[in-house]
Amino acid sequence: MPHPHRRRRSRTLVALSALAAVLLLAAPAGAQGPPLQGEGSGLIDLDKAAITEIRNAGGNSIQERELNGKLSGTLDGTFEETATGTVHRTGRITFRGELVFTGEIDGCEEGQHTLVLKLAGQGRSTDEGPVTEARVRVVGDERNTLDATGQGTVYQDGTDLTYDLQYRCR
Repeated sequence: MPHPHRRRRSRTLVALSALAAVLLLAAPAGAQGPPLQGEGSGLIDLDKAAITEIRNAGGNSIQERELNGKLSGTLDGTFEETATGTVHRTGRITFRGELVFTGEIDGCEEGQHTLVLKLAGQGRSTDEGPVTEARVRVVGDERNTLDATGQGTVYQDGTDLTYDLQYRCR
């Protein structure tokens, strides 16, 4: 037969679990609904682009790049991107970096906001410029002016961008 204190502790845990379930069910309907979906396009400003070669290794060029541009659609504003990447001798491109967006975000609190996103992607180098696909995600950063989470994909074809997102504004 279980010790009496263990039975009380077990009943207390069951009661607390039941209370937590009731509180979760009582949360406002919109508090944690499905994520918002978004999409849009953008353009890289070549006048503000800077690409510097860090080093060349085995026919691969390791580079740092700084890009600026404009986005429209769900995200309406500007961005600054810094990334380190490799242009492989085969023409394949791989990169990682940070994108800082400043502007308005559909479905979120009105006004200008700043969000910091990490990015990682790959693609290929062509005569018309890079063709890449990058995964992006919002990260916790002191520069963020909006409590939001999200992730998405950014496609680059030369200076043209398109993107799709899933996000939540809290």
